[in-house]
Amino acid sequence: MSWVSLILTLIAAIGGIIGYVKAESTLILAFGMENLVDFMSSAIVLWRFYCPHGVDEAKLAKLQKREERASVAISMVIGILGTFVFTIGIFDLCEQEKDQDLDLLFTISFVSIIVFGALTIIKFQYSRELDSASLYKDGICSLIGTCLSGSLLLTTAIIDKAPNAWYIDPIVSLLIGLSAIVYGWKV
Repeated sequence: MSWVSLILTLIAAIGGIIGYVKAESTLILAFGMENLVDFMSSAIVLWRFYCPHGVDEAKLAKLQKREERASVAISMVIGILGTFVFTIGIFDLCEQEKDQDLDLLFTISFVSIIVFGALTIIKFQYSRELDSASLYKDGICSLIGTCLSGSLLLTTAIIDKAPNAWYIDPIVSLLIGLSAIVYGWKV
C-alpha cells in the first residue's frame, strides 16, 4: 500500500506543480506540495515497516523504535506541510491573481478526491489493524490532500460562477494550512 501511495503522490505532486504553472491556482500548488509531503510520509512508513530478513524479538524491538521515530517524523512533516500551504495562501492573497484554467482544476480535483479519499480510508484501516501511529498520521496526510482536493473542487465551482470571488481559493489554503500546522506541531 505504501508503494502505491508513493507512486500516486509523486504523480499528483508533479501534476499539482504543473497545474499551478498552467492555472495559477495557489490551492492546486498547495495540493501539489501536499502530495510531495505525503510522498515523504509514505516513504517514512515504508522505512518503518522495512524488515527484509524475517522477524525475531530483536527486530520487533527495532521496528517498535522505528514506529516512534516515524510517528515524530510524520508529525513534523504535517507541520511543514501546513507551513507550505499557509505561505502559498498568503502569497496568493497578496498577488490577487485569478485562476486561469478552471477545466483543469475541476478534472484534477475530482479525480484526486476519489483516489486520495480511497487511499485515506485504506491507510486508516491498516493503521488500526497494525496498531501503527505512523501509518495513522500518514493517513492524515492523505486526508489533508483529500480535503485540499475537495476544497479545490468547491472553490473552482464558486469561482466559475462568480469570478470576483478569487479570494476564496487563498483563504481556504490559509485555513487548511493553519489546521495542518496546529495538528502537526501539537501532536
